[in-house]
Amino acid sequence: MLAVRLGPARGEYLAWFRKEQLQDITWGGDPRKAVVLSDTMALSPRRSFAAWHELVRETAIAWSLRDAAIAKAIGASLADIVLQLRAVRVLIAESQLAAMRAAVHGAAEPVVIADDEGRVLLVNAALDRLIAGPHRAIETLDDLAAGFEEPARAAKLFEALRRDRRPWRGEMRLARRNGEAGTPVALRADPIPQVGGGLFGTIVMLTDLTPRHAADAARTRLQQAIFSAQRPVPLVGPGVGGALAPTVQTLVAAIWANAGVAVSEIADSAETADIAPRLAEVEQATRHAERLSALLGRYAADADPAAR
Repeated sequence: MLAVRLGPARGEYLAWFRKEQLQDITWGGDPRKAVVLSDTMALSPRRSFAAWHELVRETAIAWSLRDAAIAKAIGASLADIVLQLRAVRVLIAESQLAAMRAAVHGAAEPVVIADDEGRVLLVNAALDRLIAGPHRAIETLDDLAAGFEEPARAAKLFEALRRDRRPWRGEMRLARRNGEAGTPVALRADPIPQVGGGLFGTIVMLTDLTPRHAADAARTRLQQAIFSAQRPVPLVGPGVGGALAPTVQTLVAAIWANAGVAVSEIADSAETADIAPRLAEVEQATRHAERLSALLGRYAADADPAAR
């Protein structure tokens, strides 16, 4: 075997191999042969010096100095080519990394990427908007935990992530700002394990739950109004002493029933951030229609023809 080194990294070599070269060698006596004593007194050569043949295996023709020089030149040329290819791969990787960083930084959902020691590698612009301030102070996951309403709980959570390497899902609330209640967020934390048992790092994603909570409150308020509309509403006014006329009550119930259908359609088709404003519009329009129906009922129930 003849080998030349291609570079200092990871002990890379280029090797040449020669096949086995069998050799039949004739020796002038077998040194391993024992001395044989003869009874005859005649002079004769020692029989242990008789010629013998040996087939030599597992050897090859030796490499010459010229072969070694050529191998060294080939190795140097190949090392240059390998280095150039690796340099090209570095450029490609840097370009891809820059593109990925830009995509993550411009994502609409807040995200924090940390290494295996909890040091923050990337914080995107969406987190700035969520915490209403720059993220320059967020250098570790402990710094991120300090931004929550329960920092000790968040710090223990991030520590358990790195120790146990299990994902976590749940709701938390950011710290209060300017005397206002902190923003409710859905927190998703995922440790990224290595194949060999190590840890690449941790990805923490936050989702602002304010629109969802507002939508739930608007939906609950509208559903309560729809339920209340099923009961007869007494009229207050001159000339009216009973309950709302059955025809008007039926009209009001139909209005709120249509509002219920609108609630279902909005909840199924609209974006989360648009649900609360649309439900508020439906509630406002429905209550206006209810007041109009009540006025019609008063008009119909007025006993004075001149007041009609």
